[in-house]
Amino acid sequence: MKKTCIICALVALFTTACSEEQISDKSQFKDPWQKFILQEIDSLTKQNPKLTKTINLGDEVDTKVLDSVDWFNELSGFLGIDFTKEQGRAKYSSSLDSNGKIAMTSYYAQDTNALLQTFVVTKINGKIDLLTWTTKLRSFMMDREQELAYQPGKGYRINIKENSLWGSPRTIEIFGDIHKKEFLER
Repeated sequence: MKKTCIICALVALFTTACSEEQISDKSQFKDPWQKFILQEIDSLTKQNPKLTKTINLGDEVDTKVLDSVDWFNELSGFLGIDFTKEQGRAKYSSSLDSNGKIAMTSYYAQDTNALLQTFVVTKINGKIDLLTWTTKLRSFMMDREQELAYQPGKGYRINIKENSLWGSPRTIEIFGDIHKKEFLER
């Protein structure tokens, strides 16, 4: 029970990283990828699909099917990364891998201490199929690595590995599967 409360607190902390009051002015988001996520939030809010959410913390697994979803709260963690701003703070190299209808553009931080370590955009037939961010935060109190992946209209995955001064190392993994009849379609 104690671990479930901790999980809920962490999820609440992650999803409220950007409160709705902070984005009442959507023009504050200059990064095109943040704007893309905002468009996804608006689209999912209009469609209102169900969501299967699975949270793994160690040996504990909690799965819920949500009939009504606050998509802003569910996806707000993806708004916390401003790739344009990070490019101003650190130097990134990029590569493009493509084969037929699949293309991956990858950005890698030159600085191993940069917050955003990698950002990958995968497209199929020119349409965004997957966005993946990898972040790293190092401090005296906490080391945290995070991988966020969003598949438009299909779901998301958040993997957090942290080692804090006050606790044992742990891994938290959150999966969100969006229920849409077009789920398997490309």
